[in-house]
Amino acid sequence: MKERGKDCEHISNRDENALARSEKEIVKSVFSEVRIKQLSANNANSFLIICICNTAGNVKAVSFLNVQPVITLQEIKALEDAFLKLKISLNVECPETKYVKFNMFIRFAKYL
Repeated sequence: MKERGKDCEHISNRDENALARSEKEIVKSVFSEVRIKQLSANNANSFLIICICNTAGNVKAVSFLNVQPVITLQEIKALEDAFLKLKISLNVECPETKYVKFNMFIRFAKYL
């Protein structure tokens, strides 16, 4: 990501609801309902996912912040793989911009 391009203030997600649905589908595909209930019992079991995507909306990199040790490496890998398949509908009005960063806060209680 050395060639990030220039910053742009005119970037928007064309469909926030679609992104929220995709996020929920990804989490539910990685974690069983029983596992989600187990993790939602403690609010400390939440974390931030940072995604970098190109201007076409294809996720190119995923990182995790504040992941508690109760999430296994296999679950993290499965989440990463699923988010790397995600395509977001973006509206980018700056042609010099190459990559866009967005965050998602994963709180398991919202997936019940």
